[in-house]
Amino acid sequence: MHNAEYVRSYPENCWIFVDPEAEVAHNDYVIAKISGNVVFKKLLMHEGLCALAPINKSMENYINTNNFTILGRVEYGIV
Repeated sequence: MHNAEYVRSYPENCWIFVDPEAEVAHNDYVIAKISGNVVFKKLLMHEGLCALAPINKSMENYINTNNFTILGRVEYGIV
């Protein structure tokens, strides 16, 4: 059964498991490299453009650029 209201949660200090070989898609959680910094963001894709959205809404706004490298897709987290 699919719960459309289910939202993944990654509490501070949880362990995340990343697959560096997985294909990524719109709304996937990813680890990306931007200007030498490694970040944990939500990937947004639309009409060939990509953006990275913050996981924590109090963090910086969307990064609207294709100038980042996806290092892997987050598969799951363990508290």
